[in-house]
Amino acid sequence: EVEVEPGKFVVVEALTPKRAAQVFRETQGKSGTERSFDLAEIGAVGWKGILESDVITSGASDPVDFDADLFVDMLSSKPRWVAEIAEKLMARFEADAKREAEDEKNSATTST
Repeated sequence: EVEVEPGKFVVVEALTPKRAAQVFRETQGKSGTERSFDLAEIGAVGWKGILESDVITSGASDPVDFDADLFVDMLSSKPRWVAEIAEKLMARFEADAKREAEDEKNSATTST
């Protein structure tokens, strides 16, 4: 989960190495902002604490169910959300990759 505003969270799914490679191929040549937007769009699988008033200016304080298309529409007006989600996804990917490399190194050391 990424807290994008106080009490508002976007639920993200970690990128697998295969999916990350695909995303980086697809976003090659794009600006950092465009790449971050793509990462946020791909990684988001839900949200918590998002209200109708977050989606519609004159909306009520009722919770809104996650909708991927609505999320993408919202991102265009929430650049800070995009940056925070992309940062979290990249940090998680890098930590997972480092842990995997260490596991492989330890496995190779113990098997020799």
